[in-house]
Parts: sequence; C-alpha cells; structure tokens
Amino acid sequence: MLYNVENKARKPFSKDPDNYMEWGAINVTVAEATQWIEDLLANAMAGESIQEELSMGAKFVTPLLKISRPGDLIVVGNSWFTSRVPFHALQIGHDKNSGDLMTLCERNNIIYAPSLLTLKHCMDRVTRFRARTSSKIPRGTVRVSMCAIPPVDTTKAALKQMREAKELVKKQWGAYSIATFSGREANLADVKDQLMRTTDFVHFLGEVGLKPAGGEPAMTRVKLGPKVTMTARDIAREFRFSGGSSPVVIVLYITTEKKSDDVKGKGKGPAVPPPTLANVPDGIVPAFIQAGAATVVSTLWPVPVKAAARFGELLHSDFQSMRAKGREESRVWDVACAVHGAACQLRWERGEADPHWAAFVVTGAWVRGTNIGGRVVSEGKGMQTDKESYEQAGGWTRV
Repeated sequence: MLYNVENKARKPFSKDPDNYMEWGAINVTVAEATQWIEDLLANAMAGESIQEELSMGAKFVTPLLKISRPGDLIVVGNSWFTSRVPFHALQIGHDKNSGDLMTLCERNNIIYAPSLLTLKHCMDRVTRFRARTSSKIPRGTVRVSMCAIPPVDTTKAALKQMREAKELVKKQWGAYSIATFSGREANLADVKDQLMRTTDFVHFLGEVGLKPAGGEPAMTRVKLGPKVTMTARDIAREFRFSGGSSPVVIVLYITTEKKSDDVKGKGKGPAVPPPTLANVPDGIVPAFIQAGAATVVSTLWPVPVKAAARFGELLHSDFQSMRAKGREESRVWDVACAVHGAACQLRWERGEADPHWAAFVVTGAWVRGTNIGGRVVSEGKGMQTDKESYEQAGGWTRV
C-alpha cells in the first residue's frame, strides 16, 4: 500500500490485481511534522539522544500499521515517487512575493520526516527477517541469496565497492545460511533457479537505470550482469521464493544511460544530459511496488567508509561555522546549507559529478540504523549503532 499525506480520501490507485496500490491519509499537521523534524535534526547535530523524537515519530505511522497486511511495505510521502533520502532536493527556492528564502519544510512540506520513518520501518523489517533463527528451512534451500554479478565495463573502484558490500552483508548474516552467485556467465535461468531455493531474503547488488521506458516506474531497468537485465515489473512478477512470496530487493548503485551511438571519439549523436533532480525518479522502491512486488525493503547505495567519514567532518564544520554566525541551530535551513556545502566539497574532492551522489553520501554517512550518524554494529532485536564511538565532543572523527 502506498499512502499520500496530501490526499484525505482513500481510493484505489489501480484496478489491475497485478499492479495494485491504495492511497490514504495520515492525520498529521504540517506544524507537527515541522516541529518534530527540527527537534530531531537539532538534537542529532548536537550529538544528543534522539530516542524520544524517534518514539514520537512512531505515532505518525501507527494508523497505517493497524490496517497493513503481512508483506505490505508502507511508503509515506507527498508523491508516489516517495523513497527519497533526507535532503535529496537541496534547492531552496525564493518566495516570489517577499523575496525571502524558503526553508526546506516550507518548500517540501513534510517529505523529510516521513523519509526517516520509512527508513526506520525498512530497518525494522530487515531485523525481523534476521531474527527468524528458530524456524527451520527445507533441505536444499537457503535463507539469503545475494546476486552480485559485475557488469562487463565495471570499473576497479566499483568492483572494490561491490566486494566490500558483499563482505558487509555476509558479516551481518554471519550465522545464517547465505548463498552468493557472482559469475558473469550467469544467465536469467540461473538467477531464477537460485531464487526459487531462497526462503527469506534476496540481496541484489546491481545497476539500476534512472530513465524507465515511457517514464513508467515499473519499467525501471535493473541490470544484474552482462546476461541478466530485467525491469522492476519482471522481477516483481517472475521472481518467486520457495515460500511463494515476492523478493526483497536492494539496489546498490546507479548508472546513467547513454545513447548507443553516443560513443566517445566518434562524435555521433547528441550528448545525453546528466540526470537532474527534476527529471529523474527519486524512488526505486515505488517502482517495484507499482510493478506488483509485495515485499521491498529499500534502495540503499553503499558509501565508502572514508567518504562517509569525510562527509561527516565537512558537515560538522560547516554547521558549526553557521552556528558561530549567530544562526539558530534548530533551523532546517542551516542544516540544509551544511549538507549542501559538505556534499559539494566532497564531490569536488572525489571528482564526482553525479547530482544524485550527494544524496547517497547522506544515506551512508548520516542516517544508518535509524540513528543519525551511526552505523549498525549488532544484529537482532537489540540493534545498536556505533554513534557514540563515532562521534566525539570535538567533532566527527575519521574512520
């Protein structure tokens, strides 16, 4: 089910049984959400506990949890492209009448508060999957399958990043039965055969295109290897586990498509402009939901630890410098400026030009395991992060 905070009436989105969503409403005012996220950001940036704010945020989604069914993913936002990470859209507009700058909350309403709640819901779902230790699985099946087939033209840096992500997942699933398949010779039949023997969780390390055919999210292309390319609709309809459920999908990096005749050095075909926040869908999860998938966790792009640490340093220094100028630390505008400045500086240092890359850095460095600034270090019901050891009184430390 997909819920929209703007619509008050609940109505069907599609009559197609293979492509069905519902829209609903959350009884939360803009003022409540604005105050909540400002308190959350202020405490987080000051290194204080945010447990009270997270608990308070639970009431935003309680009505939805009461009517949700097993296997449903609740996505909250003000558009059906709702899987946005915090501060994805950093352009702060001007009020045409007064000329004053608008804050993030004034411009984007309450998109960011639901984003954090959605991420928390996703992490809770993963925790529940990982807590299923007592039940037995049939012989010949595995709990987790990881598909990590590198494309032919994968760079060395991307290959290294994929290896790090694979090791991270293996480490997190330690005692659980996990199978990986990463050979470039794997084809679609091999992938389907493996998934049919998987009971709980599928982890895709793949390449997702940001220009779906016809602009339809369900046609979002996912390339899992040289011989395996499918759309979100294909995956949602054809990939079934041994238990009959739809897969949990996590896509870990993106690419921008170029026209086939746009070859460097030949000068053929017009250059394809890079994706921007205005013309690229900012939610891959809704693509799978629209395609009919019952269970989709999230789309998390891995960020190298050093990059995440450097981003934290830049974010902290920028934010502190703004506080020194007399600005109120609780204002979303200040935090947004700090995020924007840190992301731009880091993109410049690393030579990155992708306009979406800044958002991925925020995902990896700032929001992890529902604690801002923390990364998951323990499994199970008592999931904890390393926020306390990662942050010191004098600022953010390099890891």
